[in-house]
Amino acid sequence: GRAATMARATTTSSGLTDEAMDARASSAASWLAGLLAPLSVPEFLDAYWLKSHVFCHGSPEKFRGLLSWAELNDLLEHHWRDIPRFRLARQGRDLDPRAYADVDSLTPRIRSRDITEHLRGGATLGLDALDELHEPLRVLAESFESFFHAITKVNIYAGWRALHGLGL
Repeated sequence: GRAATMARATTTSSGLTDEAMDARASSAASWLAGLLAPLSVPEFLDAYWLKSHVFCHGSPEKFRGLLSWAELNDLLEHHWRDIPRFRLARQGRDLDPRAYADVDSLTPRIRSRDITEHLRGGATLGLDALDELHEPLRVLAESFESFFHAITKVNIYAGWRALHGLGL
C-alpha cells in the first residue's frame, strides 16, 4: 500500500534572508531531502516555506523510523491522562473531549472504547507536541530547528478511514 503524511511544522519567523535560505537549500541535509522527496529542498523553500502546507507522499518505509504503530500505542498507553495533548476531530471540527474522556474527574481518563468507536466512525486522532515524548521525533524536531532556525513542534494525526477528520 501507499503511505503518506501531512507535515506541518509550527514555526516562528526565521529571519533568514533569501540568500541564506538559498545557501541552506544547496547544502541541505539528506534527512530533509529524504522527507521531502520527490519534492526538492529548493522547491520546498520557494513554493511552501512560510507560505503553505505540503503533502509528502511516500512508501510505508519512508516514515517508519519516526513512529511505528506499536510505539504510538505505547505512548497512548502511558500518556492517556494528558488530555490537552490528545484530541479527536471529525470533518474539520474537534470533538468535545467529554465524548471520549472523563474530564471532570480529579484524574482525567480517556475512555478507549469511545475513542475506538469515534475512529471507526471517521474521526482523526491528534497528538500534539509528540516530540516531547518520543526520541526519534525529538531528533527530527531539533534537526528542523537547526536547519530553519525556528521553533518546531511535531504533531501526529492518524485515522482509520478515508474521511478527513481535520477537513484537509
